[in-house]
Amino acid sequence: MEPPSPRTPNSSSHLDDLEERLRQDDIASWMRCFVVVTFDLDIGQTIEYQYPPGQLTQKEEAAVCFLSFPDSNSFNTRGDVTYTFRLRHDSNLPLNAASPLEQTYSYGFVFFR
Repeated sequence: MEPPSPRTPNSSSHLDDLEERLRQDDIASWMRCFVVVTFDLDIGQTIEYQYPPGQLTQKEEAAVCFLSFPDSNSFNTRGDVTYTFRLRHDSNLPLNAASPLEQTYSYGFVFFR
């Protein structure tokens, strides 16, 4: 008697897994991570959630926290506020030492409630 053959994965679930990985790859080409920042009166802005975790350096996390809290003088409306910001990636170059094309940036979108 022959030993049982190994189970082959269900082709439909295998295709679903492949499609999910492809969607994640597509998203990764333009999205670095999602971050939820909360504000506490005692400690200030903190990252509550980051997906996928570990995508930002500590310096970048601090900058995202700072940039995610709107300047009260810039917005004269009550309620929800949305805006964007640009975050320069860690670099040993001073801001004026390299052209903007040599520097790399990430862009953030803020929904503040």
